[in-house]
Parts: sequence; structure tokens; C-alpha cells
Amino acid sequence: MEGNLTQEHIAQDFNRTAENLTKMAKQELGQKLNQNLNITPAELEQRAKEELKNQLNQKLNSQPGFPAALAVLVILAAANLIKRRN
Repeated sequence: MEGNLTQEHIAQDFNRTAENLTKMAKQELGQKLNQNLNITPAELEQRAKEELKNQLNQKLNSQPGFPAALAVLVILAAANLIKRRN
């Protein structure tokens, strides 16, 4: 009988923990949603630009040799523009 009580207590604790975590997650999502609803279109656009820039930087930095290749490409483009001017 004691084993059943232990399993029952574990099940109750698990259910309470799951309910608490669900409640906390709902509250956090609600807060984030309210924060996002209270921003202006300009702020939303700025946040989107920043997020895009951050994601792009992360991807570019994860590519080995990309900064060097980009530098060479920029130099070639600049040389091409200078050559066209003359």
C-alpha cells in the first residue's frame, strides 16, 4: 500500500508541476504578447531589422573564410567602379 501512495504522490507532484509550468509559460507569453502589441510600426520595423542583422551576422560568422572572401569581393567591386570612371 505504501508503494501505491508513493506513486500517487509522485503523480500528484508531477501534475502540480506541469500545471505550474503551464501557468508560468502562459503568463510569460501573455506579457510578451502585450509588449509586442504596444509597439509602433516603426519600432516593429526596427526590431525586425535588428533581428535580421543579428541572424545574418551569426550565419556569416559561422562560415569560415567568409569575411576574407567578402573583403576580396568589395575590393574587386571598388576597382571595377574606379575603372569605369576613368
